[in-house]
Amino acid sequence: MDAAGWAPQFQTVRLLDSVGRILPVRNKSDLTQVRAVELTEAALLSVCDGNKALTRGDGVASKGPVPAAKPGRFNVAGLGFPKLQTGGELVELDISVPADQVVMMTR
Repeated sequence: MDAAGWAPQFQTVRLLDSVGRILPVRNKSDLTQVRAVELTEAALLSVCDGNKALTRGDGVASKGPVPAAKPGRFNVAGLGFPKLQTGGELVELDISVPADQVVMMTR
């Protein structure tokens, strides 16, 4: 992944290094230094397997409440790069969110 293929980052997600400083990510290898994430707004949570391609959401009839993490800081336990069916890949951060930091929101 080079600068030409780098996707924009969410303004509401701050990637942090081991001492809690905001980590400038210029390329894929910089992501290995991420140790925590700070959310400035609630963020949807999902479960996915970084070893499998993501499936499309076609056929979803209704959009009900889904779990989201409240704003705050969370430790990053792992990093993955699930492949998209249309090409490319996402950056997947494996975090643990305590139950008291989860809210339900409608997509």
